[in-house]
Amino acid sequence: MKRITLLVMLLVGFISFGQGDTCATATTLTNGTFSGSTVGASNNPTPFCGTSDGSGGDVWYTFTDASGSGFTVDLTTCSSNTNYDTKLRVYSGNCGGLNCVTGDDDDPSCPTSGLQSTVNFTTDGSSTYYVKVHGFGSSEGNFDLTASGIVIGAPPIIACPMDIVANNDPGVCGAVVNFADAVAVDPEDGPLAVTQTAGGASGTVFPIGDTTVTFEATDSDGNTSMCSFTVTIIDNEDPTIACAADQTQTNDPGMCGADVVVVPPTPMDNCPTASAPVVAGPVTAMNFSGGDLVDTPSTVMGLSNSVGGDVSVDVTWTGDFGFSTETFALEGPDGSVVLSVPGGQTGDCGQFSSSFAVNETTWNGWITTFGTDLTFTLQGDPDVDLFCALNEFQLTATLGMGATLVNDYTGTDDASAFYPVGTTTVTWTFTDPSGNSVDCTQDITVTDDEAPVIVCQGEQTVPPLIASAAPGTPITDNATFSETLTVSEDYNITDLNVDMDITHTWTGDITITLESPAGTIVTVFDDIDGCSANDITTLFDDESANALDCDPGGAGSGGDAFPEDDYIPSNPLDAFDGESTMGDWILTIEDDAGGDTGTLNAFALIFDFPPVVSPPLDVVLDANGMATIPASDLILSASDNCGPVTV
Repeated sequence: MKRITLLVMLLVGFISFGQGDTCATATTLTNGTFSGSTVGASNNPTPFCGTSDGSGGDVWYTFTDASGSGFTVDLTTCSSNTNYDTKLRVYSGNCGGLNCVTGDDDDPSCPTSGLQSTVNFTTDGSSTYYVKVHGFGSSEGNFDLTASGIVIGAPPIIACPMDIVANNDPGVCGAVVNFADAVAVDPEDGPLAVTQTAGGASGTVFPIGDTTVTFEATDSDGNTSMCSFTVTIIDNEDPTIACAADQTQTNDPGMCGADVVVVPPTPMDNCPTASAPVVAGPVTAMNFSGGDLVDTPSTVMGLSNSVGGDVSVDVTWTGDFGFSTETFALEGPDGSVVLSVPGGQTGDCGQFSSSFAVNETTWNGWITTFGTDLTFTLQGDPDVDLFCALNEFQLTATLGMGATLVNDYTGTDDASAFYPVGTTTVTWTFTDPSGNSVDCTQDITVTDDEAPVIVCQGEQTVPPLIASAAPGTPITDNATFSETLTVSEDYNITDLNVDMDITHTWTGDITITLESPAGTIVTVFDDIDGCSANDITTLFDDESANALDCDPGGAGSGGDAFPEDDYIPSNPLDAFDGESTMGDWILTIEDDAGGDTGTLNAFALIFDFPPVVSPPLDVVLDANGMATIPASDLILSASDNCGPVTV
């Protein structure tokens, strides 16, 4: 009876482990999961390969790479069905001469057990590979071996058409493109059907720019090959533009010019005329661990493909970046470093800014791969410490060039501004997203309808006295400049108002001071009274009923920060009361931040003073009762909104 039992056990062992129990009897491996057991399997010592042999049983698998090009294979025993401490080894060659490819004992990333094994390797296109599943020491048990990436047999050969380049169809933001399907053949199956998986269909309109068209074919073994070609449509059609009618306007009172609201032109194009969208990401707090900066992601949501051209991204940040060893380095969604700025530009805890550009093709690839919400990661840096009050950063993306409309007077898409007396020709330029441009011109004429003021000897002089200038001086980042206004009249000041005409984004950047000939200095507008809204086109008057409250929403036309006609200044102008009007008055403007600029278009000083009656002119007659009187002796004063007066 014992002999019969032993014979049955031997037969069972032969049936269970005949296939795959040795290298020579290895089971053919394909993609998928193979369940097996090393319990009772034979032990077949092999050359060291990433990990050592054990004394337990082993099970063998094999596959042959006939692709001619190679492929990447992933093998793992990570599974809830694997119940022992596994090892994996991979060899190439033949059972009589095995060459080590790779091996693994423990994979700590396995979700089921860190004692299970994973390998990844690339084949050479022509070799046979052997996979040995065994255990640590004498360990044996059941396992699941999961394989992926294996190509069985030779993959199909597929060929796509050549790249296509064409101009847009007239009046269309694209072009109809025709092309033949790709052609595929398999060494075993012969000709194969192909499927288009990306890009527009033949005979349809392709948009301006690059479109990737992809075909693929699959053989009877499940091997898939693909090919792609690019359809490039060039927008070579110039846009058109129609300027609005010329405009004529009288001067503003006391000014040698006028604020003119200019009607913009009407551009037209075969492609959309909108400007490129600007998308701001969140203000993101930096992450710290143990007081040191660690990787910090920031996701900019609601993005899209570029609207023609590269995408520019502005970055601002605040934190411990005062030394050159403290680097602000930012990774793109694909892990590439898109910005690396060493510290030291300003002191610790200062505000920093920079920008980077992303190639249109790369950006659109990110959108295709990662979607419309892109995550950028600030790299950790142990030199950056947590001791600043603010540690944050923000990204703002301008999605390509888009279409642009600009004039040569203000340099923006709005020509509304202060214009001097006379005719100013404004040139408008419209550029479409592909860089095609067109111009038109528009004349803005300001007439001087204000008569000069002349006071003769013996005549009463009454206020106000208005002294003005229209310098058109640029206001640049982090800079200070002064304008001098000379007043020839000598009156005793009882009240002074200041009329300002400044175009400037982010009024919180600028401070305005006024110095009298006597040396008194008053801060008319302090930057703390500004905000993120634009422009200061108002009158500063101590007697105004309007407190100096900046409107961040820009309630005025063009987003004005101060939409009312007049405001109380930052500091009282009555400091000048009792002084003389005569002499040099100095207006100083300071811009104390970066990123926003503007123009001092014009300003005026409006003086109030007690009425003055000049003494009569005494004339001495000659012996004949005659006298010669120069005309200048009869004139007490003469002034005009546009400068010197000829009498």
